[in-house]
Amino acid sequence: MRTATRVVKSLLAFALMLGIITALQGPAGASAPPVIDQVSLSQSVLVPGEAAAISYRLAQPAQVTAMIYTPDYQVVRVLMDGVHRSAGINSVAWDGKDDSGAMVPNEAYLISLQARDSQGNTYTYDPTAFSGGEKADIQLELIPMAEGYNVQFTVQEPVRVNIRAGIHNGPFLASIVNWAPYGKGTYTVAWNGLDSGGSIRVMEQEGAMLLPLCFKLPVNSILVQGSSDDYVAYAKSQSAQQVSTTGEAVITVSTVRKSSLKRASTGISTAYLVARARHDAPKFTVNDATGAPLASLRKTGPIKVSSHYPLTMEVTAEDVEDFYEGRYEIVVFVDNERFDEEESAQTPYTYVLDTTSLENGVHEVTFNLVGLGGQTESYSFTIEVYNE
Repeated sequence: MRTATRVVKSLLAFALMLGIITALQGPAGASAPPVIDQVSLSQSVLVPGEAAAISYRLAQPAQVTAMIYTPDYQVVRVLMDGVHRSAGINSVAWDGKDDSGAMVPNEAYLISLQARDSQGNTYTYDPTAFSGGEKADIQLELIPMAEGYNVQFTVQEPVRVNIRAGIHNGPFLASIVNWAPYGKGTYTVAWNGLDSGGSIRVMEQEGAMLLPLCFKLPVNSILVQGSSDDYVAYAKSQSAQQVSTTGEAVITVSTVRKSSLKRASTGISTAYLVARARHDAPKFTVNDATGAPLASLRKTGPIKVSSHYPLTMEVTAEDVEDFYEGRYEIVVFVDNERFDEEESAQTPYTYVLDTTSLENGVHEVTFNLVGLGGQTESYSFTIEVYNE
């Protein structure tokens, strides 16, 4: 009997404890509000001379750090570094400049917020943890003009856009828009209608088509416009610099990759994980046995070739470093049909063109240099086969 009484008392004590815990936690399903929320921008497009206000709400007083990042996740500006802010609505402004006081180039920049409470607990706002990279819709129209075309496209939200021209089941021939950031709206880009070498009228080729792709930018991205267009050079220079801050960067290449894997079911574009400074494929030439670039010989007519003809692909000097930091393959097309490929490109690289499988006469040859991240560059030239 005493044992039963002790058990009942224990159960009552346990039930009472549960009741206290439940009361402390609140109703079932309820949770404490986030320490940082209601993050918004006064404007998503920033031009020189203006400033974008970043507004946020704190659930409790905290030491706040706010940072600005390039699209390659390099910190370029520390707006606040452990500054005390009260509970409620707060804001901090960015004027589009980096920590050295220079205006950043045109691109889409990211923000992060970090709050540390009086107990030393840290809370972060990282837009890449829950947004960015999802494939998005784009509406495209090709409008013929007196010279070339206007490429008009419409996007419904801030995105990064890529528009290429090429041949269906054939080579890529021209890049019209190369993963550039755009806000919601309709845009028009002029295109001369020629391939990257300026000699082929792409849309007059059989099977010619445009391939538009785009993916969403992380929430609250700030698009800088009206500045310089030298982002790639700027990003490379930033790699050697360290921004002074007592805190650590919230957004890094590693954190973005991890969050992208967690959100893979939302349809993350593979191009989202390619560094913006690496979206451009290296430019290259294809030279004959004498070292002359074949495209430059178009004015004198097709290059006469026979049997097994050696060609040398060589990446331009200014792009060699980028070439070796990636992995590329060479795809060869003849008359817009896949002819051959080399899975591991080198520079210089000697490719022997077997003309014995081609009919005598004039043929268009296109080399595509293709990176694992989808980067593509094109080089075309004309040959005349004369096998006996």
